[in-house]
Amino acid sequence: CATGSSTAERMPATAQVQLDAKQLWHAVLADLRERLSRTAYDNWVRDTRLVGFDDDVATVAARSSIVVTTLESRFAPRIGDAISRVVGRRIA
Repeated sequence: CATGSSTAERMPATAQVQLDAKQLWHAVLADLRERLSRTAYDNWVRDTRLVGFDDDVATVAARSSIVVTTLESRFAPRIGDAISRVVGRRIA
């Protein structure tokens, strides 16, 4: 018999926040996959992950310092726009 409670209701608050961040980043990656060339997405964005999102500042982990530098110099505005579209409000 189902109790009617969702998985989110049974999770500790920190687990829920981590799940939300993972879901947020998954949605951002899906948005970027549609808007970037396949080469750009595969080379620079695909293997990133969101490690923090506080006060409208996203902290993204990448596999190397070269990728970090490229993300900052070439893709930061596009990533910010994608986050804004996903969360439904402007993120600086």
